[in-house]
Amino acid sequence: MNRAAEVRGPEGSRDAARLRVLSFTTLYPNPGKPLHGLFVKNRVEHLAAHADVEVIAPVNVSRNLPFAGGVPARVELNGLTVHHPPFRVIPGLLKHLDGDLLFRQAWRRMRGRLDLASFDVLDAHYAYPDGYACMRLAREIGKPYVLSLRGSDIRVLPGLPGRRQPIEQALRGAAAVVGVSEDLGRLAIELGADPARVHVIPNGVDRRNFHPRPRNEARERLGWAPDARVLLAVGRLVPVKGYDLLLRALSVLRRRIDAPLQCFIVGEGEERGALERLVAELDLGDIVKLPGWVVPADLPDWYNGADLFCLTSHSEGCPNVALEAMACGTPVAGTAVGGIPEVIDEGRNGVLIPDREPETAASCLAEALEARWDRDGIAGRPPVRGWEEVAEAQFDVLREAAGF
Repeated sequence: MNRAAEVRGPEGSRDAARLRVLSFTTLYPNPGKPLHGLFVKNRVEHLAAHADVEVIAPVNVSRNLPFAGGVPARVELNGLTVHHPPFRVIPGLLKHLDGDLLFRQAWRRMRGRLDLASFDVLDAHYAYPDGYACMRLAREIGKPYVLSLRGSDIRVLPGLPGRRQPIEQALRGAAAVVGVSEDLGRLAIELGADPARVHVIPNGVDRRNFHPRPRNEARERLGWAPDARVLLAVGRLVPVKGYDLLLRALSVLRRRIDAPLQCFIVGEGEERGALERLVAELDLGDIVKLPGWVVPADLPDWYNGADLFCLTSHSEGCPNVALEAMACGTPVAGTAVGGIPEVIDEGRNGVLIPDREPETAASCLAEALEARWDRDGIAGRPPVRGWEEVAEAQFDVLREAAGF
């Protein structure tokens, strides 16, 4: 497995012949879902500084019926041409066919619109169905592909019916496999990826937006009390994020902290109703707020205004929200699962929660709230990296895969 030490800063950049890259992913923004897959979009857009990049971002109309008809076939987004071929699968059924259905529909719509054979290498994101469909596409046009793994695609999906075999095929067929954490790289090898072809390139952050700012000014803009101890979580309200642990830990923590306590859980999702009921059951209505989604441009104030960022997930790849919080100088308390231990350096940028007991989590949160943190130091050292560095490392992998 090749380490993330390959990531270099702008001073390591160099001129090279332009590689032609075709990125293939369903994790990409579209007019109906402008915040979808921003972590992929950021990497792809910064890759365009090193290569000629075009994007095929299929839209699953089975899941997005309210706006599927309004998604254009092609858009220009931040200097990149993005194609949005629609595709359909059978919701909840025959999931072993999803990869094949995605490939066949994307191939049918794109082969007459785009000179696919003119690209040097394909850049796939997410193992299934995207990675498998990209494997099929690469075979049709006789080009190599690089498969980037994101988290649940390699930690969760192989254990579900019908997914493991096509995921293994996609991993074995890739010219290179990129994991956003060492944990994902190890799992890829266990599923059959060639260790010599596995690279670790963690996610990045937009340093122009995410950096330390005066906490009192951020709180004033948000209307937060200057003396409150503020905990923040950001992410989809879904079971894998484990917000129930955070709430149960807060019910313990409130008895230990001799200061006003506030917690904001930013996001939306299927768990909102269950979380609201748990807030009421634990009598946390005066402490916990669920404000919904916050636009990315406003998030730096939320990170900077918080005393502690909380990540109580059951599973994670390389959590962008934790990196964004750290880039703003905010320490992170996170469960010791997946790639989280790779980004938390205990005592320097946060604390690890070793189990899912509320008492344990409350003790870790209290420890983090009582510590004196060097916020500028947190923002200025790894694992915080700019997208420019990440994209250059990805470019090196793609170029090698293409024999360019």
